[in-house]
Amino acid sequence: MSNKNEVSFKGSFTLEQFGEYMTKLTEGFTNGAVVIQKGEERVVLRPGTVVKVEVKAKQKDDGAKLELEVKWKTADQPGSLSINQLDATVIE
Repeated sequence: MSNKNEVSFKGSFTLEQFGEYMTKLTEGFTNGAVVIQKGEERVVLRPGTVVKVEVKAKQKDDGAKLELEVKWKTADQPGSLSINQLDATVIE
């Protein structure tokens, strides 16, 4: 069963606004939940205990680019696996 939620956005910000967004993003990762919302569209991301990170940086004469990709598996999240002991009662 696939459950896919997605929010996309492209835009421009002042450096100060961008810094505020990055701070909120960092706080979300630290606290275990990142909420991305645009209008009525909303995605709540709960990072796993291990994340994979890819960073690409380019500098050219006319500008620069920084790409940051963070991935994790939902199976890495605490609580996604439950192991219980079966209460074995011997019947004679």
